Amino acid sequence: MPFTPIHRALGAEPSDITVELLRQAAATGVPETADLEWKHTYNHHNPRGRDELAKDIAAMANSGGGTIVYGVAEDPDRKDLAGDVVGTRLPDGLDQMLHQVAWNDLRPSLSGIHHTVVPIEGDLSVLVVEVPGSPDAPHLVMREQQDDRRFLAPQRAGAHTVFMTERDLERAYRERFTRYQRTEQTVDRLFEQASRETHRDKVRFVGVAVPHAPVGRGRMERRAAREIVNTAQSSVNDLLDDGWSDAVELALGGWDVRNRLRRWTHSRRRHDQRVPERIVSVHFDGAIALTFDVDINQPFEVSSPYMEALLASVLSLSRASGQRLLYSGLVEIKVGLVWDDPEQNVWVLPQAHAWRGSSRLDGVPTAQFEPLIATVPLDVDGEAFMVLTRELALDLVNIGGVTRLYALREPETTSAPPR
Repeated sequence: MPFTPIHRALGAEPSDITVELLRQAAATGVPETADLEWKHTYNHHNPRGRDELAKDIAAMANSGGGTIVYGVAEDPDRKDLAGDVVGTRLPDGLDQMLHQVAWNDLRPSLSGIHHTVVPIEGDLSVLVVEVPGSPDAPHLVMREQQDDRRFLAPQRAGAHTVFMTERDLERAYRERFTRYQRTEQTVDRLFEQASRETHRDKVRFVGVAVPHAPVGRGRMERRAAREIVNTAQSSVNDLLDDGWSDAVELALGGWDVRNRLRRWTHSRRRHDQRVPERIVSVHFDGAIALTFDVDINQPFEVSSPYMEALLASVLSLSRASGQRLLYSGLVEIKVGLVWDDPEQNVWVLPQAHAWRGSSRLDGVPTAQFEPLIATVPLDVDGEAFMVLTRELALDLVNIGGVTRLYALREPETTSAPPR
């Protein structure tokens, strides 16, 4: 359930945004703040309406995130306080329009926007736009000033929106680069930690994903961690061709769940040499990690189809964690194969039945596996998520010398999501 600045101001528990909640905010006179703005209407008939929407969204993203409400007037006698819930007429294709504004009208693009339409009466509704704080801030928008068009960076200053000064921009860019550096350091640390979680004499698949903006809200319950893994398992099954469900069961099924420092670990210890050891870590701040012993048939031989399934598992775990923690922005992923013997090559075998044994003549010896690192948006679903997963999986198996995919389904369309 969402918890917005409206809930905070009213002292309400997390809940969906309803007309009753909005009317309570109006009756109470909830004030505008740096993360809450009341707008009387959204004028989609005026070309400047889209420019104004882009400015409002960029200002919130540049100021740590917040909520913009279209269709609630300000109190005429008490400026900056919520007045009547009046509603506004919304355009057809609202989802597409908001997506286009976030991706095309802001520089750089912004992901992770959520919106809720609350019907009022007739064709009038309230539009609630929830904007995440962005690790890519400052976001710029194009504005006309004195017959000149230029890029400017809006930000919230209390209850108002202003444009950044040169000093503000200098500080914002410095903070952006610091965030990038910290995210990269966190990814490297988790990857190194995860690579030591299982047997050191095996080849391990290691994958981690870290949100660009930490999203944890306190401790995570055991049940929530189980639900994240179960949701991811269902998602990966939808991505794979028939015959590869055992890969997902081995990677994500039947877990022993234990609490560790600010995370839950899901593990199953092997009882014989042919059942791999694997560990999934679901962190309270939205990060995830997966370690899987992959050379279970022959030492130092790895099946490329299982690499596809494991890459899909990393992406699905990250998306399931984001859904649980209400985060749909960008994550940084790092996936690869690690082994401890520097004198030993690893063979990545491309055949569909490599898990049951195959010849090294069909594979390519790899002395060192360079990890795949990518920035991935979580606000993609369906076919777009499938296309994104296939692109990254192909990049991954290409590192091992394999030129095609075997386990992941072909999408019905070929259009890729923005990356």
